[in-house]
Parts: sequence; C-alpha cells; structure tokens
Amino acid sequence: MSIESSHVGVNPLIRGAFTHVPATANPRFTTLVDGAPLVIDSRITGVEFHRRGKVSSLAGSLSSDPERILKVENGVAYWQITGELSGLFTDEWGIHWLFGPIDEQGKNHRFETFGPGSNPRASLPGAFFSLQVPVKHWNGRLAQIQAAADGGFGWPAAALIINAVDPIVLLDRGYAVFDFGAGGTVPLGNLPDGSTAVDTNPESGSGIFWTTPSDGHLVPYLRPAVISADGKETAFPDPFVINFWNPFANAMDTWNIGDPNVFFGSLQGYPEPVSDTVVFAKNLLRRFTGRSPAWACYIGWSGSGPNALMINSSTRGGLFQTPRSQGVQAGGGDFNVWGDRTSGMRFDAFLVYAAASQNHTFFGEADFSEVEVLPQRPIAAPLAWVLGDSDVSVPQSAPYIYANTVARALNALGRGSKVNEFVRIYAVPKLTHVVREGYANFDRPISQDALWYDYSVQFPNPGAFNTEGRGLRVADVFARALPFNQPFDNWEEYPFHYEARLARSMPLLLQTLTNLQDRTERNVPMPNSRIHPNFFSDGTNTTGNLPPYPDPGCVIGDDFLGSGVECSKLITEDSASPTFPLSQHEIDELSYFATQNPLHRSIEPVILPDIAAPLGVNLFYFNAVLENPFTTAQLRERYSSHQGYVDTFKNASKKLERARLWDGELGALYLEEVARSSVLRAP
Repeated sequence: MSIESSHVGVNPLIRGAFTHVPATANPRFTTLVDGAPLVIDSRITGVEFHRRGKVSSLAGSLSSDPERILKVENGVAYWQITGELSGLFTDEWGIHWLFGPIDEQGKNHRFETFGPGSNPRASLPGAFFSLQVPVKHWNGRLAQIQAAADGGFGWPAAALIINAVDPIVLLDRGYAVFDFGAGGTVPLGNLPDGSTAVDTNPESGSGIFWTTPSDGHLVPYLRPAVISADGKETAFPDPFVINFWNPFANAMDTWNIGDPNVFFGSLQGYPEPVSDTVVFAKNLLRRFTGRSPAWACYIGWSGSGPNALMINSSTRGGLFQTPRSQGVQAGGGDFNVWGDRTSGMRFDAFLVYAAASQNHTFFGEADFSEVEVLPQRPIAAPLAWVLGDSDVSVPQSAPYIYANTVARALNALGRGSKVNEFVRIYAVPKLTHVVREGYANFDRPISQDALWYDYSVQFPNPGAFNTEGRGLRVADVFARALPFNQPFDNWEEYPFHYEARLARSMPLLLQTLTNLQDRTERNVPMPNSRIHPNFFSDGTNTTGNLPPYPDPGCVIGDDFLGSGVECSKLITEDSASPTFPLSQHEIDELSYFATQNPLHRSIEPVILPDIAAPLGVNLFYFNAVLENPFTTAQLRERYSSHQGYVDTFKNASKKLERARLWDGELGALYLEEVARSSVLRAP
C-alpha cells in the first residue's frame, strides 16, 4: 500500500491526512490475517459535504464543495459545515477497516450493491463530521471535541451533543470547533413517503439525524477488507475465520470476518484515524478562512480520553494477541510524519475530563490495563487531566498512574523532571463523571430552539420542559433533538434532573484550555497540579473508600431512579453511593506518585463556587447529583442574607481566578445569575 496515494495528493482537503507506522516500529507483532509483520496504515480517502434540506443517502444530496450554513445559538453566530468522511485504518490485529464509500482512487461506491464480487465499500455511508467557525472573530485556534463513551455508536448525533466542553462557549471565544463521529454507525429512519433512509445531515429536515435510533435503525459505516500493495481493496471471502483470545470469555474464540453482515462497532479506540481527521479539519479551515489554524487542542471526555493519551504517547490499545512481556503496540503518535518531530504536530495540547484509561488486554489475560507510553517518545505535548473525586465510572488513580508512566519513561531517558513541562492533574471535589452538557452556560437572546427545564426536587417531574423561560436553559443542541425523541420516558429525562444540581465546571475547563494555550504559545507554566487531599494529606492515605464521602447505605429497589431520589431525602451531609475500595495496584501507584514522582503539586482543593456556596446537601448516586435542599432557616444560618450567599459565591470565584483556574468572563455571568436568584431575597 502506498503511503499517500495520488488521489490524496490531488485533493487539497485531505492532503496529509494519513498515518503510516512501519513494521520496524512493532517488530514483535504480526497480523492475524496472514502472519505478516504488522504495518499500521490509516488515511482519509474522501469527503462529501451535506446540502441544506437534503437527506444524505439520496442521490444528489451530497457535494464535493462545502456548503456553509449560518447558525445562531444562544446569541452566538457561527458558520457550520457538515458532511461525511471516507477512509481506512488498521486495527491491532492487522485487519484493515474501511469507512465510507470513497476509495483511495477517489471512486465513490455509495450507490453500488454489496454482495459477492462487489467492492467492499459498496453501499457504505460515510462517517459524520462537523466544523463550526465563529462569524464575529476566529482566533486562529482549533478545538477538536470528541464525544464521550463509544463516540456515538448508539446515537450518532452524540458527536454534536455529548461533549465535556460547551462548543457554544468555545465559539463565543473565537475558537473553531471540529467534531468527528467515531461511533462507527449512522442512523436509519423513516421518510414521509414511508420509505427508509440513512441520514447523517443535521440540516436535512428529516429529523433522522437527531432521533435516538431504536433496534435495527443503526447502519455501520465500517467494513473489513484486504488491501494490496497497490492500494486495491477487496472484500474478505466468506467464510474467513480467525482465531483469537477473547478476554471477555477468558478463552480462545473464533470470528468470521468474511461474514457480509459483520458489525464491527465503534472506532473510538483507534487513535490513528481520529488523528488523521484533525489534518482534514485544518485543511478545511484553510479553504474556508484563507489561513491554517496556529494551534489545535484535542478535548476528550470519558471514552474519548484514551485517544488523547495514545496519540500523545505514541501507543495503541485493543485486544492484543501477544503476551504482556511483548508490551503494547507503537501507534501513530502526534507528529505529522511518524517519529519525525520536525514534521510538525497535529495537536499542540490535550485536555481530558474524566478520562477512561484502561484500554488494552494481553493474550491469556482478562483484565484491562491502563494506557501505556512509547519508551522512546513518552509524551509529545502538554496534557491537562481534570477529574471529579465523586466519579465512579473511572478509577480515581488513573491520572496518577499515567503521570507515573510518563515520569518513569522520561527518567529512563535522563529527563525525569520534564514531566512538569507536560502533565497537570486537577482533582475537583464533588464533581462526578458527568458534566452539565444538557444545559446552556449562559442565557442570551432566545433562538428558535430555546427550551428550559424547571427543576424540582421531586422526580418524575412532569411539565418540567417548557418554553416560558422557567428554570434552567437547556443547551440549544439538546433542545433541537428533544422534539424528535418524544414521548420522553423517565430514563431520558433523568440526566436533566441530576445535572441540574451538578456544580458548574465550564469556567475551570475554559481557563485550563487558555492555560494550555499559554503554555505552548508563550511558554507560560500552567498552574501546579491540584491533587486529591484524601490520598496525599500527611503522606499517603489509601485506606478509605471512594468517593470519599459517607455512604448512606441506599437501598436500591426495582425503581433505580426513585430509589436514589428517596435516599437523597434522608441525608444530612454530602454522601456517596456506591463507594469502592482501592485495589493493591492502585495503592502501589499512588504510593509511587507520593514518594517518587517529581510532578509539582498541591493538596489545596479546587473548590468550585457552586460547592463553596451550596443550596443543600448532595447525594452522589452513581455519578448523579441528587440534592436535599436546605430549609430557609438553614440557608439563613449559613449565609445570613442574600448578599451573604452572593459574597460566598463571589469569593470562591475570585480565589480560583487568582489561581488561574477559573475563567473570569464566564464566571461573571454565573455571578450575575446568582445575584438575580431568589435565595434569601427579601420579599
């Protein structure tokens, strides 16, 4: 296979959007297909753009030229360009996977029928992408936000919706925002004439893109293929069975990858194709604005966190079919050309929130291990890792284990103290695994999709969603999706209920992004890490359960949601359910961090203003935040007056601002909201 085909060289939008890792990088790895040395290739092979009002899978609905659409959400005007990408990548077993209908030569196979003898891209849809650029002023910087969990496997619209950092806030600050749908699927839905169609276009008017697909309404955009040295793609014969170690079954297993109905899943865990997409995004920005971005940052949350770590540390994850002694595979890394720092960097910085980090297994083992680093290139760019101490989805030890792994590798290279130039950890009390992505971060002029949620301590809460401005403003992108997902059941409303009392963290994340930018552009050191006081006060304390709050012993009945709400009404102090002990592996790594890792840090907690000025006691219930509100008498005892409440919130905000851990401009909007609140306000 050629490193970059002639077609890629012709199309300026995908020029350079490829990764090639030679077999010499992974001398101990071979493919499961034919036993050949492992060569890792990925690339973007084609792009098609959506047209307003057109269902993406119908003839004539996609174009080779980008169409920009003016959007206004919550008072922020921006241009949006969306479409579908085609490409390919190599998995950890050496199998090539194709996505989208356009091959290396630029031929589109979308309207061909897949079957015996057909091209393996026949009838494949492409992978969704979105580029958003502010109308008022683009600051020359790019934020690539990757959705949490599996990247949208079960809901492809997640690429625009399930993100740790609010894209509207980023656009308001002048950042361009790029999203890539790494979930591996696209939605299938019904058209008015009764026919069905795939539609990846958020502006088609069909609503299919926004609808949460039911069973049978997800179509994969991935298919395996054999790729010859000259780039020719052919389908695997059926059957083509490979034998592999299955860690989920803790036994050997078989898989017929020649099955024409094979359903691969998400490509969220493969760093190379995700990294390739930022090159495309930069090219598209240059075409749209006339200049390339001067700076790019990857922003990940939960399941999209490992890609940040793998790209930055030049490794890969997956179900390795080799023993632990052989280590992990070397991956594409963060340089434009593998292993060549002089070729330039794809991402200049990385920001992760609540990052999952256990991403690979070894032959003969069932347990997943944390992301590792390439010993020769353990880290390429500054990375900030933010996590809440009430997160029960990812280990609290994860950022420390990664920092230890980086520090050990740097020390072996004679650069041990250099970990301070690259890694920051910010552990935040009373945040969970989730963020308030369902709510807007400010309330500006009403747009056509404006919607509010009127929170009540009672749940279910019928009539909570409203258009009269009662309660909290729902993020406009959610407001746009909700009408296509009616009637809502309690499970679908529950996130809005428990996010309503989650502490607001967007100014922390926004300021951290600014700090990363200042670190890379002006060499300004980032604020020192703020680590778990419960772990590291007075030495190392690893005996307590996590989260580090009393467990009220909630009884979980048949009604999971109701059980949590009822339990929250009984607590008199901040509490957590469930709680878990640390493993011996975690204890060992935390001890190493405390005694041998040179990372500069402080145990002074990052107290968010909503935590400093609470309106009740909270139950952290499986990452939800359920509030038992203070009575008026309790509020008066705590704050004395409305102004006392405002001052408490303000003082916490200013303290974080002085520490460069809180964005003052966005924080001022929160303070205005607090000042307008009815808390202890005189009649």
